[in-house]
Amino acid sequence: MYFSVADSIGQGWHIAVDNNGDIYISLSKLKNGNGIAALRDINGDSKADIIKYFGSFSGTGIGINNGYLYFGSDTMIMR
Repeated sequence: MYFSVADSIGQGWHIAVDNNGDIYISLSKLKNGNGIAALRDINGDSKADIIKYFGSFSGTGIGINNGYLYFGSDTMIMR
């Protein structure tokens, strides 16, 4: 099964999903100067209603542990 949560967010490497359903995507290239896309569905239709970009590095790894978002760029890991 295939469905689209959002279009045109950029090419992602990894995805992390928080307990509240927020989706974080580590981008392979910076988009608007940012390396992470955050998506939130606020009306329950499985489509991202809010898309925000943040972080000044691109990278390959992303994960959530104990309420913290961890992101791995090519040279460091950030929380």
